[in-house]
Amino acid sequence: MEDNTKKIVMIVVTVACLLLAGTVLLRSCSTGGAGIDTEQLGKQKLWILCANCHHTFQWTKNELNEWMSEHDDMFPSVTSGNPGIKCPECGKQACFFGYKCPECGTFYFPGQIKGEYRDTCPKCRYSKMKEIGKKYQD
Repeated sequence: MEDNTKKIVMIVVTVACLLLAGTVLLRSCSTGGAGIDTEQLGKQKLWILCANCHHTFQWTKNELNEWMSEHDDMFPSVTSGNPGIKCPECGKQACFFGYKCPECGTFYFPGQIKGEYRDTCPKCRYSKMKEIGKKYQD
């Protein structure tokens, strides 16, 4: 193939790739596409558990972000040593992010079982992260 023909083919291939990339970008960023809806993300509910009285309640991610901005951006985690959220039930600053097992309904703090995924339920050993990992291993 001549040098001029090779250049033309490369230019055509490059333009086609750019057009394809632009189309994918536009579709993913449109309102009906696969773009991230930050408003919806902020409304997702998180479980908050009291380490003192075992009271459980839910906050949206927006509520948690607001609390964190008022507390030097410290994430309320049992394992971090950061102060917790004030419990509406017992009044102690002992509430932290936790999980509710979708299989057995147990409330628990993350990372309780060494050597397992952080979301592993201490009662039934279910882990959503483990299930997702299995899908990608197959």
